[in-house]
Parts: sequence; structure tokens; C-alpha cells
Amino acid sequence: MEYDSAVNIKSFLVDIGNMSDSGTYKLYGNTTSSFTSPAFSTDLTVTDTCLFADLDETYQYWQLSLTDSSITKIQIGYLQMGDAYLQMPGIKPTATLSYKTTSSRSMSISGQVYGDIGYNYLETSFNFPFLDDSRTLGPNGWYVDGRVELKSMWEQVQNMTPVWILLWANDLDLHPPVFSVFNQTKLGIKKLRYDDNRWQVTLKVLEVK
Repeated sequence: MEYDSAVNIKSFLVDIGNMSDSGTYKLYGNTTSSFTSPAFSTDLTVTDTCLFADLDETYQYWQLSLTDSSITKIQIGYLQMGDAYLQMPGIKPTATLSYKTTSSRSMSISGQVYGDIGYNYLETSFNFPFLDDSRTLGPNGWYVDGRVELKSMWEQVQNMTPVWILLWANDLDLHPPVFSVFNQTKLGIKKLRYDDNRWQVTLKVLEVK
């Protein structure tokens, strides 16, 4: 992968396709197109849905290495890399994950069931009860984005462009990343108090394939 000039990459994600968790997957960055001795390399984290890496590196040339001896022909899906990474604050702990299906079912007059098998997907919403006005340093040492950054992202992706969402970034065993769109036509950000620059917002998420 070659850019016109050096680009700062903070996040890299690629749909896992038909790969397994037994392979070796790496991302390389370099100042030249020769990757004999790349300046940067990192192992990609494997989840049920994607391979990803959090980084902060600036190079013009990038290379993805996928090695999986159990597969004769590797297939991958969507690939996203860049600096568009939004770190949201903590969610309201009463979030409900709704797993749905597009399968349709009918019953015959004598009680037999038949239908069309679709696909399963996640549809849910998350409430962020305390959102700062802009990016601030959180208590765990991470920068947490706020109203300004969220609005900027919404204006770019709206409810059409898919994004990867890490529901619980600190525990990927709890739930793998979800490739999804925002399932809403407006972004309502509520100011908590007139004398306090803090906000509240609910994001609705719809998994896509």
C-alpha cells in the first residue's frame, strides 16, 4: 500500500474473511517500497470478526502480511486504515445487545414450517451519559473524544458509511468488533447543564455485512 506521502496511521482493521486464529498476521511500515528490512512492524490482534492494530506511526509505504497454513486461498473483506479513531467515554451499564435475523418463516396449513434463511446481525444502542465538549485526557491515561470529535465523525459517515465499532475495547473476548452503520437519521447531543460544558448522547448501531 503506497500513499503519495508519509501518512500517520493510528488504527488498522481488516475483515477476518476466512482466516483462523492460528495464523501469523503482521503490518509493516517503511520509508521506501522495499520491505527487506522494514522500519516498523507489529502483530495484528485476532478477533472473531477482524484483525486490528492500534498504533501511531507515520510512513508512506505499508505492507500487510498474512500467513495461515490451514488455508490454501486466503480471502479478506473490508480494510480500513488511517487516523480516524474515536475513543468514546464509558457507556451507561444497562446497554442491551439485540441479536436479530433477516430469515423469514411461514407455516403451512398442516403445521410445517418453511422459509428463507437470511443472516444474523446485531442492532443496539448505547447511551453515553457524560461527554466532554472536546478531547480530554481520561483517568486511565487515554485521550477520550468529546462532542466536537463525535460531530465531526457523524458529518463524515452519517448513517451510510460503515465503521468498525469495538464495543468493549478492553475485553475483546466479551464481544468482537462489529462492522456497522449508525442506525439513526439525526445526532441528538443534549447539554446537561447551562453552566457545565458536558453533554449526553445516544448512538444507535446496526451491524452490516
